[in-house]
Amino acid sequence: MESSPSASAPHPSPDLVIERLTGHPIRELMSGSKTPDDVLREGSVRTEGDPALLDRFAEMFRF
Repeated sequence: MESSPSASAPHPSPDLVIERLTGHPIRELMSGSKTPDDVLREGSVRTEGDPALLDRFAEMFRF
């Protein structure tokens, strides 16, 4: 029997991992109050993977 993917299990090879270090950078990206360059420069997030995907994340998940 095949097991189904778990929502709580991490993806085995994500294209981008975004880790919040301080503040509310994801909300700031999604609202457009800060750019990906802003949150990276401030050190409020740490990323692993293709940094261009943080720009794409901010474009796709805007509210």
